[in-house]
Amino acid sequence: MMKLASIFQEVHKAVTEKVTKLNRLETRLLMAEDAADCLTLHCGDSGFIWRIDEFNNKFNDAKNGVNPVLYSPPFTAQGYRLALGLCPYGDGRGAKGKYMSVFFAILRGHNDELQSWPFRCPVVFSLLGQTVLDHVDDLVSTFVPDVSRGDNVGFLDRPTTRRNRMLGLRQFVAHKDIRKENFLKDDVIYIRVQVLELRPQGETET
Repeated sequence: MMKLASIFQEVHKAVTEKVTKLNRLETRLLMAEDAADCLTLHCGDSGFIWRIDEFNNKFNDAKNGVNPVLYSPPFTAQGYRLALGLCPYGDGRGAKGKYMSVFFAILRGHNDELQSWPFRCPVVFSLLGQTVLDHVDDLVSTFVPDVSRGDNVGFLDRPTTRRNRMLGLRQFVAHKDIRKENFLKDDVIYIRVQVLELRPQGETET
């Protein structure tokens, strides 16, 4: 029995060491992915700008049921690791065939233990105009997470797997508005996402 206990302790120690090494490797991978994303995308502390090329082909593919969802690379905003999903042809009743839908997902990050959960930050989505420098013509919609709804638990809580389910705006931008010249130019559109800092209740901006 003593010999079996000793063998069990050795096996347990070896498994624990392997798990620790895997966790360290995953953390390094997440950090490397974030660094690579910032080399190819406009990143900042509160969000990023996603450039989508060959939009007409991707719109038609989505319309025909091929690749109905486009996924952005991961990015970090307000300390949370996120990714976007865009449905060019729309998603769900009332949106499909009429609106472009946009969503976000919370990904497991390397500093999740420092973040506040559930996720409560307002998320601002913008379809950027390409002819006005101050972006006064941007189409902007804000998504405010509702943590009181029980069915949002799988979307807004700290991820226990690689990523949570997606949540967002089904009726983001009407198809007829996307075709305006200043939003779709050279077959390219730009989606900007900004994650706003969550202020404590009662605190006002000075």
